[in-house]
Amino acid sequence: MTPTHTLLGWCRWKMRTLRPYPKLRYYLEVYRPGERRDCWAVFYSSTPFVAIRTGDIVNPGLWPGSEAPEKVLRVTRVEHILWDFGRAPAHKVCVYTEEHIPGAASKRDAA
Repeated sequence: MTPTHTLLGWCRWKMRTLRPYPKLRYYLEVYRPGERRDCWAVFYSSTPFVAIRTGDIVNPGLWPGSEAPEKVLRVTRVEHILWDFGRAPAHKVCVYTEEHIPGAASKRDAA
């Protein structure tokens, strides 16, 4: 048996021993414009959130603490954090933003 077959056999055995594995938990944290520590909103889900990338526009108009419903934010950075402590594996996405001024030249507006 080659080392690859040995590894595949070990992986199959490991997968059988992990079942039933608890469902992954998903968190989405959106930070206030220009902030790295001031989390504005946290969302929880049992299913993955849609992919968010740098340059995307986020509308926080209906969130608690929103100053103006027409204000939108541009995503400046996305950070993924994965952990598995005990029985609850999780995936957290941290979304960092800046204030977006509609009409200003940007990659997103040009698309």
